[in-house]
Amino acid sequence: FENQDLQFEELVESLDLKRDPSRNPLFDTIINVHNFRRSERKLKDVLVSTLPAHGNTAKCDISLFAYDRESESDYSISCNFEYSTALFKRRTIEQMARHFQAVLDHVSREPNIVISEIDLLSREEKQQLVVEFNENTTPYPSDKTIHQLFEDQVEKTPDRIALIFDHHCLTYRELNTRANRLAHYLIHDPGICPDEPVALLMERSIHMIIGIMGILKSGGAYLPLEPSFPLERVKEMIADTRTRVIVSQERFTADLDRLLETCPTLQNSLFIDNESVFDDKPVKNPKTAVTASNLSYIIYTSGSTGRPKGTLTIHSNVVRVVRDTNYIEFT
Repeated sequence: FENQDLQFEELVESLDLKRDPSRNPLFDTIINVHNFRRSERKLKDVLVSTLPAHGNTAKCDISLFAYDRESESDYSISCNFEYSTALFKRRTIEQMARHFQAVLDHVSREPNIVISEIDLLSREEKQQLVVEFNENTTPYPSDKTIHQLFEDQVEKTPDRIALIFDHHCLTYRELNTRANRLAHYLIHDPGICPDEPVALLMERSIHMIIGIMGILKSGGAYLPLEPSFPLERVKEMIADTRTRVIVSQERFTADLDRLLETCPTLQNSLFIDNESVFDDKPVKNPKTAVTASNLSYIIYTSGSTGRPKGTLTIHSNVVRVVRDTNYIEFT
């Protein structure tokens, strides 16, 4: 209190602060304790008491005013918060007031308590933060495969657009029909079995999605192969998974020829953009023994720390992440 006689204007001027008319020049938060007691006074037949004043402006971002309060039977301190409504919502200040009261309660009971040991949160707030906010269990169709959920969507919205690429689009019905034909081909010609990997070497396109869905519907698991990968890396992945069927596009004919010559396990290839190969196959959904616990795809790591490793993903893994978890909305 040695410098309490120093005028506020002189202090601001001597500090040569950059002024902003909308902000206090020295501080954003203030605690103001009024030492005079707000009490009732009786003058003959008149009872005089103080009333709280409510202003419409805030001098700081947030201010806390504390007043002595005394009556014939009680003494207390009342506190008021004044805040900028442009910065704080009412519920935020109410929460801050509750936390401040919690501090006062702890200190009044245990004057020697360490500040770090003071618990600000109420039992309800702890319940909300620890339990309610972490309650992320949601029901999902754990017994469904990826393609079964797709087929359900086809039943609901057969004529809605399911796929758009460049200037081309397919409805759910069209995508399902073309995927079914590919699936029937894979089941009856090369004889794809559940959990069997089927390589998919192609660029992003409508045909890629047809290929993925067709492989899943056949019971197989697709193995994505990036066309830009070195040939040796592609060969390693095919050998590691013992893949015997590869689905691709005609533009990669030369790559397929080399792979068929050098990969002992690889026996069959199919150009998906030449749909005349499976155009005569049934359009109905194929029936397989595949369940949600069967393999859906195999994805390989980059190999930056050594040899690339394959990760096996089953249908329920994908469904758990995607369905009914706000990951994607199905309409």
